[in-house]
Amino acid sequence: TATELMHLVENEINYFSGKTGSTLTKDIFVQKFIKESGLFRDGTFRTIVTSLYSFILEFQSRQKQLEIRSSEGGSIEPFLTHLFKGCVVFESLLKLKPPGNTADTLSPAIDAHVTLLQVNRSTFPRRVGFEDVVNKMNELSTQGAPFQDICFATAYGMRNTNGHQLAWPDVFKNNPQVYEQLYKALLGSIFWTIYKLW
Repeated sequence: TATELMHLVENEINYFSGKTGSTLTKDIFVQKFIKESGLFRDGTFRTIVTSLYSFILEFQSRQKQLEIRSSEGGSIEPFLTHLFKGCVVFESLLKLKPPGNTADTLSPAIDAHVTLLQVNRSTFPRRVGFEDVVNKMNELSTQGAPFQDICFATAYGMRNTNGHQLAWPDVFKNNPQVYEQLYKALLGSIFWTIYKLW
């Protein structure tokens, strides 16, 4: 329902703001990003916003699916495709705002906004596997890196692994919490992009 979605979005924004120290709230999100962006009548923008909402809504069912799956593991495709949706929302937002709209891939789309985004590009993993992305996320967390840097490094790594194949080791089998950590990191990269560019 719309009320459920509103509460979920608000909770996620509050979590993000607590981790980053930002002033983003649900009301600011609605006012600045949705209403005042001047894009709401644009079908492309509505598609991105709807995809963001479905990414948030889908997380709970995917998390339950992960909890009840066989002790032997099973397919990780539903979780990878859900996370990949978040990657695409993230990249689409960067390309929606000029001059990112001239970029073909994620890296130049980030570069187009790097001054406003204020993220550390040196933390981004390069040519790695999905397990390496998880390890990098944990390493940055242990080092006390800013939340937005953890989020962007994780989103960048996931986009460049999940976008190419599904045959990755099951990183969720022994540590199901990693799925939520990856989801929160992707959502963090999305909200940080909105917060800084809108």
